[in-house]
Amino acid sequence: NNAHPVFKDKAPQGHLGIHYKWWEESILNPLAQLTSFQEWHKVPLSPKTEALVKEMNCLNSHVFGAVIQMRVVESIAFDIASSFNKLFSVVKVGGVGVFTNDKLAWIRTHIKAEKFHQKQVSDEESGILCLASSAKEQKEILEMTKHYVSFWSGALSEFKSFLINLP
Repeated sequence: NNAHPVFKDKAPQGHLGIHYKWWEESILNPLAQLTSFQEWHKVPLSPKTEALVKEMNCLNSHVFGAVIQMRVVESIAFDIASSFNKLFSVVKVGGVGVFTNDKLAWIRTHIKAEKFHQKQVSDEESGILCLASSAKEQKEILEMTKHYVSFWSGALSEFKSFLINLP
């Protein structure tokens, strides 16, 4: 939400500062306005993205599930935000940029925040392996993380293929 210091100066006040609303208002709605398709929220998930969501739901029932999800997401969020910034900053219609600096503020503040978040989940003081009380639990977390990463890899590879094959 917009209460985090990194977001406070850039995020809209109130409910529009909640991440998914901010993303919707600054990125998804402008993209929808460029097309005749206005109901982006009704687009079905791609097969590998659907598999990722199912795996997320499966992890929710495990004692380490949220921890594993947080560790993986915080490890890739910086790269995703940086890639989105590069991608959306070059979108033009009629030679005019679609995403102005105020629209890209969501992504750019996330780039800053993700550096901190990544350190928080991976360092020796507060990293996720600190939550394991034995070597056996650490091994379990690592194995589950590798499994979960494979679903992210599939979804991101599918997205990459989609972008490469755009007309």
